[in-house]
Amino acid sequence: MTTIVITGASSGIGMALAKAFAARGYNLGLAARRVDALEALRSELQTLHPEKALRIEIAALDVNNPGEVSATLKALCDKLIEVDIIVANAGINKFTRIGAGQIDLEAQIIQTNVIGAVATVSAAADYFSSKSRGHIVGITSLAALMPIPRQAAYCTSKAAFSMYLDTARLELRAKNIDVTEILPGFITTDIMPDIEKYP
Repeated sequence: MTTIVITGASSGIGMALAKAFAARGYNLGLAARRVDALEALRSELQTLHPEKALRIEIAALDVNNPGEVSATLKALCDKLIEVDIIVANAGINKFTRIGAGQIDLEAQIIQTNVIGAVATVSAAADYFSSKSRGHIVGITSLAALMPIPRQAAYCTSKAAFSMYLDTARLELRAKNIDVTEILPGFITTDIMPDIEKYP
């Protein structure tokens, strides 16, 4: 039985992945800041698929505290006994303007989408190294490949994470750990709910 851990699982792409994997009968580890949302999702998935006897473990995880990421993910993986895939999905986005004095907001985006994501991949690599196998999936964005007005910090964060994943793939190959990068296009989620015009 395949077992997958997903960060940022309480909404957006992470929640959609959880629903898709549950429909396939996969066991899940769901991590996010909002434990109440994770508990509601777990209940929904188990109600939708009673015949699959899904094992779903949850964990409170804020990737903005990188020092806690490794211990939290390891504890979650240990609860699930054997994990096959870890998806580094947690991320944020906000409109920003260069030169508008929004450095604090830009730094927050970089912190979550780069430092938090890097901490997740590093923790996953450590866990899988002890198993001599595993698969790490990083969710970046097509924004990693092109500049978008009012999205400089977001584009930068995704480009940085993309390069980190490319390097991780090279380093971890010898340890039998696969690394996959997924670059979604624009998806309507609650990460940015107030957009007047969607690309």
